[in-house]
Order: sequence, then structure tokens, then C-alpha cells
Amino acid sequence: MIGQPVSRVDGPAKVTGRASYAYEYWNDGPPLYGVIVTATIGHGQIQEIDASHAERSPGVRAVLTHENAPAQGTRDDTIPWSYWRARPTLSSPDVSHYGEAVALVVATTLEQAQAAANLVHIVYAGEPGRFDLAGGADQAYAPKHLVAGLPTDSAVGNFESGFESAAAKVDQRYHTPYCFSQPMEPNACLAVPRGDGLVVYVSTQIVDAARLLQRHNRRPIT
Repeated sequence: MIGQPVSRVDGPAKVTGRASYAYEYWNDGPPLYGVIVTATIGHGQIQEIDASHAERSPGVRAVLTHENAPAQGTRDDTIPWSYWRARPTLSSPDVSHYGEAVALVVATTLEQAQAAANLVHIVYAGEPGRFDLAGGADQAYAPKHLVAGLPTDSAVGNFESGFESAAAKVDQRYHTPYCFSQPMEPNACLAVPRGDGLVVYVSTQIVDAARLLQRHNRRPIT
């Protein structure tokens, strides 16, 4: 693909502002807004969570935590693609990474949900993290396979012989700053109840995998 033009069938609609994003599908009138409260520790457990102030905040319709969220079953790791797997959330007090969802505040407006999210009081019991990759090398192991069953070990070419025979050589260490991608659309999704099911409008970079997800779970995903 290097040097070749790629036709983006969705390009004209996006650059001219005619594309509809997930946030814009208001089929049944103005929606309720949900704001996620995220963990402020990297590893540990929630010792105490108090949502009473948030629940009394103006416009708040519900506050979900691991204490009152509906049961969601367990994650099925036999499904080959992680994108297809159900991902239970708010299912336990355990925190496995910084920024993990620990509560969801639902309110009439986005501003009300954001304000109430700041009122959820959480006490954590932090546990030691592991931040030194070289220091834990003696505990490293190769998994059986990567995503979609790809092998963990692979070899392409011979770097040593290629480097030695190169006419020009550059051997240097570079440092680059941390970078963020800038999405074009709002970071939001829309969930619409339909009988016993749910239609979810959500952005995706993997359209084919999203279609296969729908077929695999036999659920309406838009």
C-alpha cells in the first residue's frame, strides 16, 4: 500500500460534515447522559464507595457501582478475538489498572452527570505495582499465542548479517514524546432499548470485526 492511493468511501461525508456519528442518533428524543468514574490507582481494591451525595445531585437518575450493578456473567477467554468477548464491568471491587471504570453516573444533562461524578467518594486499598520491566525479567514468560491465535515467536530476515553488510550504518538511540491520536468524532456511544434487547451506536476502527461480533453474539449492533 505504500505510495498507492486508497479510496475512502466515507471520506467525503466526514470532511464535509455530513457524516452522522454515534452521538447524533437521537431516534427517541433527548437521551440521558452517562459519565464514567475512573480509578485513581493502578492496582488494588475499592475499600469503600459512597455514592449518596451523587445520587442526591440535581438531575441524577442512577449511580451504578460494583455494589448495585446487574450481574454480567464471566469473561469467556475461549473466544479468539478480544473484540468479540463480553467484558464485564463494575463486577467486583478489584482494580487492575489506572483509569478503570469504577462507577457510572446517569443524569438528565451531560453537565449534571459530570458534576455528580465528582461527588462519588471512593477509598482505595492500593497494592504494589510493577514498573521495572528489566527487574522482572526472571518472571517473564511467553504466552501460548497472541490475539487471533498468532504465534508468539517469529523471525523475518537476518538483522545481524544485513547490518554488517550495509553500505551506510546508523546506530543510535532515540527518544520520542508520548503521543495522542486525535479522533474526529465525540468520544461517546448511544444505547437505545429495543424490547428485551439493546441497539448500541458506537464508533469503531474495525468494521469487519464489529459485523462478526454481531453474528457471533446474535445481538443487534449498529
